[in-house]
Amino acid sequence: MAGQNLFDTEGITSYYFLLSALLVYLVPATYYKLKPAYSYAKPKNSGQAFIKVCLRKVNYIKAREGSLRTLLYFASLLLLCLTTWKIYKYDTSVAGEDFLFNPYDILGLEMGASTREVKNAYRKLSKLYHPDVHGGDNTTETIFFKIVQAYKALTDEKARENWEKYGHPDGPQAAVSFYAVPQWLVEQENRYIVLGVYFLLFMVLLPFIAASKWWEAGKYISSHKVLRHSVVAFYTYARENMPISELIETLSASLEFASMISLKALEQKSIELIEKSFPQPPDSLKINAAYCRTVRVLLYAYFYRIDLDNIKGLVNPEKLKELQMKIVAKSSDLILHGMLPTLGFGKCYVESTLNCIKLHQMLLQGVHETASPLLMLPHIRKEMLDDRAPPTIAAFVFMSPAEKKSWLNNKNNPLLTSTQFEETCTLSEGMPALLINLKLGLYDNDKVYAESTVSLIVELQRVTTKEHAEIQSRKSSLSPEGCAGAESYVEDRPYKRTKHFGHLSPPVHCPRFPLQKNEGWWALLLKAKDKKLLLPPKRIENLVASTEVLFAFKAPRRPQLHQVEVWIISDSYVMSPQRQSFSYEVVSKKKAPKEAVEEDTEEEKASSSEESALESDSD
Repeated sequence: MAGQNLFDTEGITSYYFLLSALLVYLVPATYYKLKPAYSYAKPKNSGQAFIKVCLRKVNYIKAREGSLRTLLYFASLLLLCLTTWKIYKYDTSVAGEDFLFNPYDILGLEMGASTREVKNAYRKLSKLYHPDVHGGDNTTETIFFKIVQAYKALTDEKARENWEKYGHPDGPQAAVSFYAVPQWLVEQENRYIVLGVYFLLFMVLLPFIAASKWWEAGKYISSHKVLRHSVVAFYTYARENMPISELIETLSASLEFASMISLKALEQKSIELIEKSFPQPPDSLKINAAYCRTVRVLLYAYFYRIDLDNIKGLVNPEKLKELQMKIVAKSSDLILHGMLPTLGFGKCYVESTLNCIKLHQMLLQGVHETASPLLMLPHIRKEMLDDRAPPTIAAFVFMSPAEKKSWLNNKNNPLLTSTQFEETCTLSEGMPALLINLKLGLYDNDKVYAESTVSLIVELQRVTTKEHAEIQSRKSSLSPEGCAGAESYVEDRPYKRTKHFGHLSPPVHCPRFPLQKNEGWWALLLKAKDKKLLLPPKRIENLVASTEVLFAFKAPRRPQLHQVEVWIISDSYVMSPQRQSFSYEVVSKKKAPKEAVEEDTEEEKASSSEESALESDSD
């Protein structure tokens, strides 16, 4: 029996549809609402190091979610409660019982009641709910109508049999489905309003949104909303050996900042006051746009870690700090998806590409290019970096606990508590480092022929700085026991190729950067002689434990021993690139001897003559 599609005159089906749609949105939204706003990449035994130094960052991320999203969430919760209440009220009402017609329940009888019992119950209920008794009450009329239906269904033998077998007095029914449309939408008096809304929605608003999206997509070069005009500016100002100061000035020329900055005259004077507080005045501007100076001053104030609240005479410092955070957050996208592709892919400038990556390191960690990498650690301040300070974090990890305490707790530095000292040491030991292994992916008898395609596989394994320091200390030991120990340590942690489907690298410890970032690494392949890029740099975003990077390039024409270098550098932490050289020998492809060719041709002739003889015999 064919089904029927009907309009729900009661309008209750639309509430069920709305309830389902709200649950589809609210279930994942509640999960992410209860989930912590910021996740931390904790090394082993990290304690609370990451959590305590990132409280300000967590608050910024929570505030950045915006009141609009929160308002939408709570409005959906309220609508869910109202919809549930409406459905419950309808299901418990008289109209809701129509969907479950049970004549025995209506008459207050048990299954299998006799005809006499049915008639007695009908007479009793008719006296109670007859419309003449209650003066035409609508509710009473509805109840009385159902009593009459139940009486007819149980006194007619055929109807009673149909209900007991099929659940309906008229026998098996066709499947009925209702359109989930609100009742007011199908009412006759609202037809012109509905048509007008449909026209505005599908003929005006929807085409306008599609055209706007297409127009907006044409302005940007990537999904990170980097303007094409900004990329053109990067390409125009790009050159080899660009220093970081020049890269900052080029970055400040991005048109994204022009719409972001709208400062008054008094606030422009505040920019001058901030610039005067720099330890070293920046170079003179070559790009004279009005907003470029503001961007550059706020970026340098971020790098120098200047607290704007401590500068006297500033007008509206809270607005300047908010603008500074917006500029810093946008600068990361502009560097990764605008400047680096231009310098590394378009121009293939090695030194400029490395400086651009270093600029991104500075941006995430909030340090100046001349500052010590130790400032990435918690509880370390500029005044603590005296002559006894180690130059790098790896050197700090190499120090014994007694040497660390003697440096951190001397008379020139404020004393650190045991908890602060433990957090500093734990975080320094948990900083990432890499173990690099290079090998060739060969398919032709382990030989690299001239002008053939060379596949260089870079195997990367992520370890902590402490583990890397132990490996280096064992390898640098001159005793045979030390070398054996280093080899056994490496064998205990073999390279394992792991597949990560959609997994990103661990989050970066960057409490000063306003957003959450995941670790990023760049792999550069260079010629060993002239230090020129053989291929564009590759960014690694899925280095959780280990991964592979494949470089495929054309082998040189000259058969001899060639050497390349692979540089791996982080764009998240202030550290120098790890370099490893690789040598491979290019050989010329030898031609086959003439005698072998002649033998092959004679064998082919003999085989062809035998085949022709067999064909003639068969004929």
